[in-house]
Amino acid sequence: MSCRTTLNAFTTNSTSTSIAAVSRSSVLLSNITLNSFPTVGKRRVRGGGAASITTSHLLYYYSLRRLDSKTQLLRRPNKKLRRNIVAYATFLELPLLPFPSDQVLVPSEAKTLHLFEARYLKLLDECLFKKKKLFVHFVLDPIVVSSSSKEASFAARYGCLVSIEKVEQLDVGALVSIRGIGRVTLVKFAKADPYLEGIVLPLQDNVPQNESQISSKVLELKEALHSLNSLEIKLKAAKDEPLQTQTANSLEWALKEPSIDCEEAFIPSFAERVSFAALQNVSGSTQSEMLKLQEEKLKAMDVKETLQRLENCTGFIKNRVSMTAAKLAIQIHIKTRARNGVNLRHYHGFISNNLQVSSQCSESKLLAASFFLFIVQKICNPSLNRCRRSLSRKKSYRRVCCSQVQIEEGTDEEACELVNGAEVSIGEGSDTVPAYLLSAVKNNNGTGILLLSDVFGFEDSCTRDFAYRIACNGYNVLLPDLFNGDPWGKERPKSLYEEWRATHNQIATKNITTSIKWMVEEFVAAGISKKLGIVGFCFGGGKVIEVLAEDDEGCFGLGVSFYGTRIDPSVAAKVKVPVLYITGDEDPLCPVKVVEEIERENVGGSKVVVFKGRGHGFVHRPASVEDDTDAEEAFTMMRNWLHNGLVVEKK
Repeated sequence: MSCRTTLNAFTTNSTSTSIAAVSRSSVLLSNITLNSFPTVGKRRVRGGGAASITTSHLLYYYSLRRLDSKTQLLRRPNKKLRRNIVAYATFLELPLLPFPSDQVLVPSEAKTLHLFEARYLKLLDECLFKKKKLFVHFVLDPIVVSSSSKEASFAARYGCLVSIEKVEQLDVGALVSIRGIGRVTLVKFAKADPYLEGIVLPLQDNVPQNESQISSKVLELKEALHSLNSLEIKLKAAKDEPLQTQTANSLEWALKEPSIDCEEAFIPSFAERVSFAALQNVSGSTQSEMLKLQEEKLKAMDVKETLQRLENCTGFIKNRVSMTAAKLAIQIHIKTRARNGVNLRHYHGFISNNLQVSSQCSESKLLAASFFLFIVQKICNPSLNRCRRSLSRKKSYRRVCCSQVQIEEGTDEEACELVNGAEVSIGEGSDTVPAYLLSAVKNNNGTGILLLSDVFGFEDSCTRDFAYRIACNGYNVLLPDLFNGDPWGKERPKSLYEEWRATHNQIATKNITTSIKWMVEEFVAAGISKKLGIVGFCFGGGKVIEVLAEDDEGCFGLGVSFYGTRIDPSVAAKVKVPVLYITGDEDPLCPVKVVEEIERENVGGSKVVVFKGRGHGFVHRPASVEDDTDAEEAFTMMRNWLHNGLVVEKK
């Protein structure tokens, strides 16, 4: 769910507040109801509205548990006792940034956000110049009220105080590097326009009873983290190449006393910081490992005892050490095979056949390696060819992903925190079309993009990678199967191509029509997006022009055609919206003279860009370092074209 959708679904209630005394950083609070919390725990409060729990009760419990662990039994003090106690608590009023329930941020964790919506850029300015570079990262947890309820309900949970470490301005928005500081409890929403702002209280672990036991567990966890970090570096880095992992980065921060300009109560203890430092992503994690990490994060955020969290995280890290050691053993084996002349591109048995793991691994790690092979078979599918290709393709360049946020080589793109991807089936009956839908998790601008593939189909890895990159920039991308599961294959004789194209051209046209109808219903009719965008490569690039020429209802606001094949200038003249044409001057399938003729007509404010020395497919299938450089420039052009024509225009 996008931030925009989440905020629209989250309703607030107006309640009165009574403040006895106010200062800049602390306040004496009395009888403030929990504003905007229609839930207590996982149950909806009868009758809706604000929960019948007062903040004075909550603050009393907060101060009480900090005095003596023996008083933990007094969680519901009687009224007489409560009247005789004055509850003081440090609080902060800060901007709040909501995320879906699978995007929990823990203390010590570093993350990079791409902010470009106007309201979130205002939030950024507020944090930088008025809030000491602080805001609150929290998730909206969906709650089931009843089967008959039509209204979505959410609980604001897992709040984490965040410090802004770095801001990098982009052509569109900014990249913001943040660091989780400590857990907080959201007490009251102060405002909702143009962004959420609320009052938060610090949430720390209970005071530990056995300091020596805590110190021992901290030492054990640190040793396990150092082992994991060492293995991860060997797994990812070339010889003598320096590399700091996310684990090392978080642990380094946790070991130091944070220099944050806020009240001390918001900064966790040393042991608590170290326990959270263990909950970081490891390079090359599979989807199942990412899900397991998410479960551990949720568990850790709920735990109130430092010792319990240290024990949980130590066991979790030791298991990751075994798995990473197994992956390293497999990598050593594969490299050894490559040095011995085995062509991995054609070596189909390196996963399914018996694997002779290097003698550097112990028997326990052999078992872990076997388990990892099982994971690879189950998780990396449905395309083992894709796994083989990524292992064998050792190029000297790396492409930029996620709006220029670098994704580590080997990371499963479907597990990226910025995008959710799912196989969908659109249409009804005989018109049903399989498709792949990718949606931005964060900064979703609500705009739909229809991406038309080349003749190799929607399951081609290059096309899906490109769709993923578009989604990373805030879009919802639909990639349909144009050919009913029968795309053109490179192994087929070229003499059969024209026959294949003749039979599949009408199929593609019908499936595109079904896809457009679905997108109009999902995005335009629902009021999420005023206009759609359409992008296509070669065969799909030619179809982009045909679709726009027949778009009498004005569904699309603009288009992008990458080296479109068989474009008829007379058809292009009928297009009423701007189209960005991108091709190379050495592309025989998209002649320059055709796009130059279109440029002379200047149809609908269109633009033609010709890259010198580039051939067909250089943007989504770069074959060299030079191709890749121009591919990035072309991608940036497309991104700005979509943003200026759809997102800015939409606002």
